[in-house]
Amino acid sequence: MKTKSQTSHARLMAAVKPLLEERQTLRTEGMKLRRQLVTLTEKGQRVAAELADVTRRAVKARVATTKLFDGAEAAARKEVEAAATALLGGFADAPAAVVKDAASLSIVNSSDRKKVEEQLVAKMAEIDKRLNDLAAQSPKR
Repeated sequence: MKTKSQTSHARLMAAVKPLLEERQTLRTEGMKLRRQLVTLTEKGQRVAAELADVTRRAVKARVATTKLFDGAEAAARKEVEAAATALLGGFADAPAAVVKDAASLSIVNSSDRKKVEEQLVAKMAEIDKRLNDLAAQSPKR
């Protein structure tokens, strides 16, 4: 027959056994969660590296676009200046009744003068509009 101490020990072991099994289950689940955390951390690091790369490329593209717009704006300004110089030069060099057509370098009589003036002003307005459009499209610094 079992002694009182053996019976107590058996009851204690019966009570402790589920706790030990639960402890082991929790350890296993904890290890799985740690592995998942490591995997997620590695994925997060890869995504952060990809995001940094995309950001670097976007900045380079923005710089290139800014340079492109700056170049186009400078060319448009030169075109406006050339047209203005041609218009003003044509008026300044011509006698009162004769105007030089800056586009074709031909002499225009007084009857065609008004038409030529309107055409040159329209060309300047178009160039100025294109310049303003380019300025509006260019990235702000």
